[in-house]
Amino acid sequence: MERLSAVLGQAVQFVYTCWDRIVLNGYLERLQRPEYLVHFFHDVVGIPCIEPAVLEQRTNAYKAWVRQFTDERGIPVLQAPPKGVRKEDFVQPYYRRLRSGESVACVLTSLEQGRTFVSYTPRWKVASGDANYRQIKACRKRFLHYYWYVLDPVMGPMSIRVATYFPFNVTCYLNGHSFAAQELTRDGVRFRKSDNAFLAVADVATLQAAADRVSAALLERRCSYWVRRLVPVFSPTEHAGWLPATATAWPRWSWPPTSSSSAPRRSRRCSNAPANWACWSAVPSAPAICSGGGLAATTRATSRRC
Repeated sequence: MERLSAVLGQAVQFVYTCWDRIVLNGYLERLQRPEYLVHFFHDVVGIPCIEPAVLEQRTNAYKAWVRQFTDERGIPVLQAPPKGVRKEDFVQPYYRRLRSGESVACVLTSLEQGRTFVSYTPRWKVASGDANYRQIKACRKRFLHYYWYVLDPVMGPMSIRVATYFPFNVTCYLNGHSFAAQELTRDGVRFRKSDNAFLAVADVATLQAAADRVSAALLERRCSYWVRRLVPVFSPTEHAGWLPATATAWPRWSWPPTSSSSAPRRSRRCSNAPANWACWSAVPSAPAICSGGGLAATTRATSRRC
């Protein structure tokens, strides 16, 4: 950066350091392995045989909840734009329709690869003679994901990608520049911003102070806030019978293995260096509409991959 400043000289009007794009992966740690899935359905839900229909029921229940939620609030549900068109540009017209405060601008649907589980009836005769025995495998499949584009009162525009297949892993996309813009607006500081860069600002010190207020605790709070509202997975009974005893109650953070530094990269001026935070564990509270009940389901598991 010092070299760049020396070359550009007086052409650089101001310098600031700010988080740029931030990606957090959210998951329930105790639902990422086949044996945990078996325990959940067998011991908590009380289903003896995990048929594919059992997993599909959870998917269908969540899709039905999304349809009801969006229909009641008049939220557009659209197919994701074709390759080459940025999702952020595609949803801008829907953000412009929103008033200040928190709201959902729109929902995009996209078929993408994601982590889930599959259930197989074994080809061989089970030695125990258990007719409910099913082989459960963890694998990656192509299935529907929802992208919720929301206007957060603290972070500004952000999006949450929700997998529609069990265990409903989520990915949150945030931007430090959007947070700084929200803070400057609250402080009454005039600025001019283009995408991921501030082009002009009335008070550089206030801008830097706002950018420095981004923290892991803040990101956790805002992501958890929307996860609890948009990822209905477990009923109150399932929470009481399983989650308090096994789920991680606080987030775990780690830097991507590709990072060459012990700290995440931060963008300076107009650069778009990503800052990826992974291993975020959260416990979403869910409406009862997505509880399991009714169908027969659960058995034995294998950790072998598809």
